Amino acid sequence: MLEFWNECPLRSPRSDLDNLEQIRNRIIAEAQYVEQLCDQYLWYFGHLPLTGTFSLGDVLNSWLVSNSTPNSFGEVILDWVFKSQSPYALYHVLQACFHVPQLTSQLKSLKIWDLVESLKNQKTRFDIRLHLMRHYCRHIELLACYPQGDATVSMASWLADKVAIRIEVTPEQSQKEIGKVMDQIEKWTRQMHDIARPMPTASCLSHACHFRASMWDDALCCEILKCSEFRNLIETEEFRKWLKSATFDFTGIPSIIDDRKIPLFAFEFRRNEAQGIFDSVPEIDCGDFVTEIDTSHPQWFQNLDEKQQSLLFHVLRRNIYTADLPDNLQPLFSNDELIVELLCTARITDLEVFFHSLLISFREKENQDTKCGLPHMLATALEQTNDEKRIEFLINRCFSSAISLNSFSVLERLQNTSEMTGGSNHFVKWQSLLEEMLPAAPQWLRARIRGLKSILEN
Repeated sequence: MLEFWNECPLRSPRSDLDNLEQIRNRIIAEAQYVEQLCDQYLWYFGHLPLTGTFSLGDVLNSWLVSNSTPNSFGEVILDWVFKSQSPYALYHVLQACFHVPQLTSQLKSLKIWDLVESLKNQKTRFDIRLHLMRHYCRHIELLACYPQGDATVSMASWLADKVAIRIEVTPEQSQKEIGKVMDQIEKWTRQMHDIARPMPTASCLSHACHFRASMWDDALCCEILKCSEFRNLIETEEFRKWLKSATFDFTGIPSIIDDRKIPLFAFEFRRNEAQGIFDSVPEIDCGDFVTEIDTSHPQWFQNLDEKQQSLLFHVLRRNIYTADLPDNLQPLFSNDELIVELLCTARITDLEVFFHSLLISFREKENQDTKCGLPHMLATALEQTNDEKRIEFLINRCFSSAISLNSFSVLERLQNTSEMTGGSNHFVKWQSLLEEMLPAAPQWLRARIRGLKSILEN
């Protein structure tokens, strides 16, 4: 893995746009053949769903300005896809098909919608990479303590693809043995990550990696919606058929950015661009109802049905990850009473989503005293409930938030509350869990575990 780690050419895409521009221009200037251009693009940028200037479609368009269109352009591109070792090649060529006029004109002969459908045939290969990418993200986040979202996913996706390629050419029996070892490592990393919760900085890429069924399906969906021929496209029977069969949950996809900013990843839409696109396709529901919620109304949450409540928390998480929280929802991350009310009333499955959003929000706060607020809000909710499942959830999240935010002032209060709620068994469990984690924990986490253990043992 260290070999691939050192080779990664794109460590931090968002903060290194000058480097991206230099690599892009070099690929265009040096490529003599379209296959060579695609090879170089896949090596440098292929592990990320870049959009606009840095997408394969735009790179091809720039290259074609000073190079003649190859004979049988479409067939050449498709032949390159089938020879590629990575399934990411298929995504990037599909993206280009919707943005390169010379390819767009061949849509019928290329049977582009059949190609879109063929992504499903690569599902196993994409799933392997998604599994590995999430594992490496958790591993890097644990090492970094305060990880940068885009940089973490970029490194993880690069590693996942290179490791997966090696695994795919390994004999089947060896693959099974590798799988067993990886499962054990991943189980341990996941457990430690769930306890420590080293939340990444806001990033639509990080959100897509951790919470979407397929980052690449979502990215292609967004690129189809961004197609310059979109207005004509939406009238076609093929598009309607795809939209109906795709069953995308759009509430988790779009990352709305300021009109002055440049979209870097496929999920990013400028505000005006997004409004024009999504208004023209009524089947797409991005959870816009949340912008009309009035949290000052006494029964605002109870007036939502279960589906809307669940949708609300998923939209909140998306907006927290993309730093685009509507003004009317700001109180859900700043008003203590509102937060405690939701912790006491929302369904447990929805609370996990909400807790994740709260952690990221509070991690961003500069004042340490303000960061301490979240564990105490969880403790307040704990004091107001007698539901066993909710008690277990709140105690566990009190510990996780204390470790993640490096704030242990809540523990003495929690010990007293634990006696009242019958949650003392959870303290024994956590003492055992922390003892088990300590030897393998990264240095920053080891220090916090020791601090936590000393309080529990007193």
